[in-house]
Amino acid sequence: YWLCAYAYGTWVYRFFLFIGIALLIHAMLPRALGIILSSAEIVFFIIRPIFNELITWWRLRMQSIKTKNFWISASICLSLVALFMLPWQTKINAPAILQPIQASALHAPQAAHLLQINVQEGMNVKQGDILFVLTSPELTHAHKQSLLRIRVLEKQLNRNAASMQDRQASYVYLQALQKERAQLTAIQAQQADLNIKALHDGTFHEMPVDLHVGRYIYQHYELGRIINTRAWEIISFIPDTQINRITPNNNIRFIADKGGAVLRTHIKTIHPMGSDILDEALLSSHYKGPIAINVLADGQHKPINPLTRLISAPILYENTAIKTPKQAIRGRIKLDATAKPPMDSVLRRIQQLLLREADF
Repeated sequence: YWLCAYAYGTWVYRFFLFIGIALLIHAMLPRALGIILSSAEIVFFIIRPIFNELITWWRLRMQSIKTKNFWISASICLSLVALFMLPWQTKINAPAILQPIQASALHAPQAAHLLQINVQEGMNVKQGDILFVLTSPELTHAHKQSLLRIRVLEKQLNRNAASMQDRQASYVYLQALQKERAQLTAIQAQQADLNIKALHDGTFHEMPVDLHVGRYIYQHYELGRIINTRAWEIISFIPDTQINRITPNNNIRFIADKGGAVLRTHIKTIHPMGSDILDEALLSSHYKGPIAINVLADGQHKPINPLTRLISAPILYENTAIKTPKQAIRGRIKLDATAKPPMDSVLRRIQQLLLREADF
C-alpha cells in the first residue's frame, strides 16, 4: 500500500510540476514560441506518460479484473468521472456589492479656505443646496485685478473714440477688452464652483471629523458623500463560463460579509459583454476583495478572469439591519441556476484560453 501511495503521489507531483513548468515557459517566452514549447512540454511529459500507462493497464486487464483492488479502484474512478460529468451543480456563488443607485462624492475643485459649512452628518439635502462655501485668496485677487484692467481699457476706449487719429489704436484696445472680459467670466465661474452644491437629493455622510471653518482645503479633498438611500442595487460578477446557466427568473439571495444580513433580489440587467474594467474597487483584490485583478498603467483595475456584470434589485429584506445602510456593503450572491456538470465550465474555460492565445 505504501508503494501504491508513493506511486500515486509521484504522479500528482509530476503532473503539477510539469504544468507549472509549462506555465512558466509560456509566461517568459514570446507568445508564439511560448505556446509551441509549453504545448510540447505538456504532450511529452504529461499526456504521453498517461497514455502509455493506460495502454499497460489495458494489456493487463484480464489479470487485473480478478483482483479485489481493481474493483475498488474502478469504483473510485467511475465515481470521480460521474462527479465530473453529471449535472449536479445547481447553485452559483459570486462576489457582489450592495450599493446605492445614486451616490456622489463632494470634492474641493481647487485649493481654498473653508468659509462656511451648511450641512451636518446624516442631514437630508436637496439637489442644488449649497453645502459648503470655499474662498480662494488667489481667485479674489485675480478677480479684482481683472475688474481693474477692464475699467482702464474702457476708459482708454472712451478717450480714443473722440479722436479720429486713435481709431486704429481703439481696435487693439477693443480686442484686449474682449479678452479680459472672457477671462473675468472664467474667474467668476471658478468662484461659483467654490460653492459646493448637492448634485442630487439624498443624505449627507462621511464628513471628515477634522473639518472646520477656516481650514485650508487642498484640491480634490473629499468633503463628504451624498447617498440616495431610497434606491439600492446589487452588482455581482459571474464567471463567463457560468452565464449561460442564468435566466431572469432565477432566485437570488445576497449575503453580507459582515453581520450575515440576507436579502432576496431579482435580476434587472445582465450585461451582454464581459467586464474589462472593474469599477467597484471594493471587490478588487487590491483592496482585499475576492476578485483577482491587474492594476493598469492608468490605475484602473482589470479582472484576470473574464467576468459578466449582473445587476439586481432588492425585493425582500430578511434582516432589518440591512434596510438602511449608510455605505456600500460587500458580500456574495447565491442564485439558483440551470444544472450543469463541472466539465462544462472546464471546457468553456479551455475554449476561452485557446481563443485568447490564438490571437498573437
